[in-house]
Amino acid sequence: MKNVTSGEIDVPSFDLGIDSQPNANSLILDDGLVLTEDDIKLFDDVVFSKAIIPIPFDIGDVKTPEQHKRVTRPAACLQSPFFKSFNSQSSGSNKVGHAKFEYKFCMDNLAILDIEVFDSWYNRGLRPGNKVKKFHKDDLPIVPSMDLRPVNIDSKMWWYTLKQVATPLADQHIDAIFYFLRMGMKLSRSNETRSTTTDCYFDYKVRLLFDILTKHNNQFPKKNLLLLYINGQRLQFNTNWGEVENVFIPIFMEKRAHWILGHFDIVNWHLDIYNSACKMIKDFAVMDAIQPLLNIIPHLLRQSNVLKFEAPDSHLSSRLCKGTPQQTNGLVDDCGIFILKYAEYINQKKISTMPNPLDTKLARHNMAVQLYKYAIEKPDIQ
Repeated sequence: MKNVTSGEIDVPSFDLGIDSQPNANSLILDDGLVLTEDDIKLFDDVVFSKAIIPIPFDIGDVKTPEQHKRVTRPAACLQSPFFKSFNSQSSGSNKVGHAKFEYKFCMDNLAILDIEVFDSWYNRGLRPGNKVKKFHKDDLPIVPSMDLRPVNIDSKMWWYTLKQVATPLADQHIDAIFYFLRMGMKLSRSNETRSTTTDCYFDYKVRLLFDILTKHNNQFPKKNLLLLYINGQRLQFNTNWGEVENVFIPIFMEKRAHWILGHFDIVNWHLDIYNSACKMIKDFAVMDAIQPLLNIIPHLLRQSNVLKFEAPDSHLSSRLCKGTPQQTNGLVDDCGIFILKYAEYINQKKISTMPNPLDTKLARHNMAVQLYKYAIEKPDIQ
């Protein structure tokens, strides 16, 4: 309050009559509550009056639990259903995973799930009534591209051509199909014969070499790419021709735009030819198309020296096989799928049981299903 006489303000007093200084035996908590000596004694009596009952403990009965070592497992990307064993490349082992892959030949039934998965993917964006744009623009590209080893597929039109009846197959389709067939021949345990295949480029190089030799009368070259095919070093899943009985060769008749199959029977030293359009493609045209193979293959085998018997000096004999299933639509556009089916049944020694007429729609669809399944699930097999 203000002192009137002196003109100064007095300092107010906040003393409410309560002793603010606790004694030495008091305890001030964080919230300002003051515990007296009697409070503390009462708390100690309550808490520490509960005696701790000791439990008998024999240290001799205790055993340290055994720690199991971490089990080594393959990476998730290697846990493929196609493998049955794994080996680390860093261990120095030369072994690789053994594939359990089994090629589904045409006489086998495909898994319903595999068919449904392919059909669901293929039909997405399909425009059946559109003659120009077969797929919606957003569904046409394949990103990332599908790797079928011989080819990379970046468009659904590749699958459309393979699946569509009466649509000619290109070199890429034939190479992919014969790669798949060759892999099945090498890895399948059910094969009764030892076989391998070539690709489209083999026939092309043979024709090119034959033209050079006949036009320029040159000597047969000592080194050329074709020897790699014979030695089994050119293609993946290729086999040395000295270790097989059959070689299946896709042959393209360029003047007729027609595929025929060459079956090289090594033991009997002759080339069997299978033509799916005998009524439209005459025998003389077929014989003219296979002349390069009949002359060049013996030179390659003699030069490579891979055969277990002495190769004859003569050129190969040939035979045009008759009585096989033929195209019935009046066209030759399904010849690509026919040569695949010929090779399948010949390799299984069941050519006489090949369906006649052949359901090309089903055959194309089944081939597409298997290639698609392999493209999205293929193991990294050697």
